Amino acid sequence: MKILAYFSLIALFAVSFAASPSQQLQWKLNAIGSMSASFKQTVTTTNGRQQISYGNMAMLRPGYFRWQVNSPFRQLIVADGKKMWFYNKELQQVTVKKQSKAITGSPAFILSGYAKRLSDYFNIKALPAKKGSQRYSLVRRGGRKDFAAIEMTFKGADIKRIVAKDRLGQILAIGFSSITRNRRMAKSLFRFKSPAGVDVINQAG
Repeated sequence: MKILAYFSLIALFAVSFAASPSQQLQWKLNAIGSMSASFKQTVTTTNGRQQISYGNMAMLRPGYFRWQVNSPFRQLIVADGKKMWFYNKELQQVTVKKQSKAITGSPAFILSGYAKRLSDYFNIKALPAKKGSQRYSLVRRGGRKDFAAIEMTFKGADIKRIVAKDRLGQILAIGFSSITRNRRMAKSLFRFKSPAGVDVINQAG
């Protein structure tokens, strides 16, 4: 039995070693059934100006997503697998979109597990490791390209950083901290009810 276990372990390492970068990344993401974290988000424009915001997020794969910006302004994005709500508290406005059209190719699309196979949408490569981290490059395939290129960094099983470049040349960098993985989450967390008195722009059809 010990000999059988030994050779099974060798076979497992061999399969892992032979896996393509797209398979490695898919396995890492599939292992995250749920995730919550704090984030720091930095948007750098083409002229070098930066806008920094802070908040917290939660996701429940596949398809559920919540992104709460707390400062310097308050915004909320909620997705339930079918629709997405974009709530701007300062403007007192909610925009509703079909999730399939709103997030394709975005970091939220990748994190929430809305796509079963990322390789259908991205060309995926492994990047040189830094300080024990695993890094992957995702370049968008043909069609719509709101985000043309994305880089993901893992430390062990945790997603630590996402950097995305949009079609206008702006760079979105997101760093995660206080990460919790695979804890039970209620789906009610990913439901949105428009507050009284706000303007609702329904683009979901």
